[in-house]
Formats: sequence, C-alpha cells, structure tokens
Amino acid sequence: MTPVSSSPPTVPGYTLGTELGRGGMGTVWSAVEDATGAVVAIKIFSTTGDAATLLAEAHRASAVDHPGVVRVRDHGGADDLAWIVMDQVPGRDLRRYVVEAGPLPPAEAARVVAEAADALEAVHAAGLVHRDVKPGNVLLDETGGALSARLADFGIAAPVPPPGLTEDSVWARTGEPSAAAGTFAYMAPEQWRGEPVTARSDIYGLGGVLYTALTGEPPYPDESLPELAYNLAVSPPPRARDRAPELPRAYDDVIAAALAKDPRDRLGSAADLAEALRAITAGRAPVLPRRSAPGRRLLSIAALILTGFGAAILVWHPWSAHSGTGARPLRRVVCAEDLELRDAPRGAQTGILHHGEVVGVLKRDHSQRWAYIRTGDGHRGWVLGTSVRPACAPPTPG
Repeated sequence: MTPVSSSPPTVPGYTLGTELGRGGMGTVWSAVEDATGAVVAIKIFSTTGDAATLLAEAHRASAVDHPGVVRVRDHGGADDLAWIVMDQVPGRDLRRYVVEAGPLPPAEAARVVAEAADALEAVHAAGLVHRDVKPGNVLLDETGGALSARLADFGIAAPVPPPGLTEDSVWARTGEPSAAAGTFAYMAPEQWRGEPVTARSDIYGLGGVLYTALTGEPPYPDESLPELAYNLAVSPPPRARDRAPELPRAYDDVIAAALAKDPRDRLGSAADLAEALRAITAGRAPVLPRRSAPGRRLLSIAALILTGFGAAILVWHPWSAHSGTGARPLRRVVCAEDLELRDAPRGAQTGILHHGEVVGVLKRDHSQRWAYIRTGDGHRGWVLGTSVRPACAPPTPG
C-alpha cells in the first residue's frame, strides 16, 4: 500500500494525529472526535470506483455488535477521499507482535485465535464475509496483562475479487498485496480461483492466523508468487510442529482442518474452530471434520493448478498469448467512450483509446486513480484507472 497523504488530511468532525499504519486500501490515522473527545482510528483512502462499495460495506458492518469486533463508528467522504471511523485498540496487531516478540505460547495462541474466531462468527451471523482474515487484521489489546484479540477491517478491507488475480496485485515477502483481492499468503484456494468467497474462505484465513501465532511465520513463507501458488495447489497444509516440535499434535490437526484445499473439508464454522482450540487447552480431543475422498481432493488441486497457478505465472508474464495451463491472460478493457493515453498521470496526451479496446494493466500510481497500461499494439501509457474494467456496458449512443 502506498500512502494516501504524507500529512494528516482533513476529516470533518475529527482532529487527526499520528499515522498508525498502512494496509488494505488506505492509511490509518489516530484521531480525536471533536464532539466527544473519544480517541478513534480513521482509515482514509482515495476515492476510486470501489469507494461506494466500501462505504456501503462499512454501513452494514456498523451493525455488528460484538466485544471482539472493532466497531465501525462512522463513515463518509468528500472530494477525492473517503473514510471509515473505528474504535482504536491499544496494542499491536498479531503480525507485528510475532515479528517483535516471537510466537505466542501455545495456550495463549489458542485463546487469542479462539477469541478472533468468536468475533468472526458474529460477523458471519450478520451476513458478512470478512474476505481478508490475516494476522494484520487481528489486533491485540495489551492492556490488563493478558492479550485480548479484536478483529478489524471485516467486510470492508477486501471486496469480492474479480475472476483470477487482479492485475495490479503485487507479491511482497510480507504477503501484502496492493490490491483488494486479499492477502496472498492467507487467501483460500477458491479465492485464488475467483470463485465466490464464503464463510469457509474466512476459516482458511483463520487457520493461517493460528499457524502464524504458533510459529511466527505465514503458512507458506515463499519468496515468489508462483512458489506460493504451487504450494497452495500441491503441498499439504504446513505443520506447526516442524517449527515448534514441543506443540501437541492436535494443533496441527486443527490447522489441517482449517487449511483444507476443498472448502467442504474445512471446519464448518468459526465457532467450530474456536471450540476445537478450547478443547485442546482443556485436554480434550478436538472434533474435526472427516476429509473427502482422494478423487475429489485431486480435482480441487487440479482446478487450482489450472487457474491459480496459471494466473500467478501470468502476473509475471502478462503478455503471453497463453500459458499452457489454459488460464486466461490478465487483461482489462477500456470502458470510457474514449480515453486519453498520457505519458504520466495528468501528463501530455499521447493517444486515444476506444470503448471496448483490450489492454493490460501493468501498475497503478500511488493514489490508485491512474493505471499504467499496455495496449494491444504495444503502446504504453497512463489512463484513468476507473475506466479500465473487466467488462464494459455497451457504449452510449450518439
């Protein structure tokens, strides 16, 4: 994620202070509500084609009432910015915590992830799917001694992704993409395939969170996107005991049940995952689902290889006519009536693109409003990104 602003922007009714972090689609600032004096966190992002969807999701999310969920207090927009106001949680997120302090003790990891699962169950009961469950969205309240988990950014951090990986998703060692498709290291296989994202997709992400809490590493700490896609397609779920041999085997059993490649093989709900972890800490055997027949698992693996892994290769070679896997090249079409191709964002015009012309998006600028594209005949330049989409409506007559 690149910063929306280098200094605090203006949000009516709030006085902004220090920057708390960057992630998802915006920058998070500490702020004080002018009317009440309450200390809050405000996520601010540039207005794009997704802004209306994000604010609509924020409105729905504000109805979720659970102590383990970071409450959405307010939302709005003006000019080229939109914002979402949330409770501010004292402490670090789980990703930062394990980097700075190391893995959590097993019983504490189980308790923290079970609390996050309770919160996720409330989100699902409200009809929302989180879509981006990861350690960075599990905030740890460090006041009062014991850690307490709060789930953040539910239903607003990542809209349902378009088919395949988005063309401006960028793999980094931290697992953070620049686009809103989700965080690669914690995305379920069906999310890579562009299939509908469901509550069981969130359970996959929570299984990855459990693995990270116990080991300090993402489930597949690969150096490249193709390696990650290959492991998601072929490798069995990682075992935490390979990094922490003292762990009871039951933890690996729960991780495997959450990270199953076929959603039907996963734990049925976030509540089931919470109960399984509490059973382990109480000395009981967790209740886990039976795995599917090998034939069904092989079909699921093959589907991921043909789509997710093929799409991952195409991220690095977006102009291949075909990949040999049957995956489609990552392309978009121009949806404006006509669109100027420029040598820089807001720069000089170098050409005209026409409605329905197929282009490929290579990257976006820091504001996410401009896209750097390549046309079918090999020309490159900058265009307004909101007019470059997977599909177009028919052009306006006249």
